[in-house]
Amino acid sequence: MPRASGEYFAYRGEEIVACGTVDEISKELGIDTKICRWYATSAAKRREAETYRKTGKGRMLILERVED
Repeated sequence: MPRASGEYFAYRGEEIVACGTVDEISKELGIDTKICRWYATSAAKRREAETYRKTGKGRMLILERVED
């Protein structure tokens, strides 16, 4: 898995829960850095979209890269 770099916003549902680098977000939220990097992948976003489609709720953490 490629290393995620740059600044990100972390969302849970529609709420922003953290922002910063992957390392900063993982430390702030108390989760492993590897898992935090996975949340920035397209696979994580597909799973969250499928969950939202089925339940109407966004539950998983998603990282979106901040564009300059």
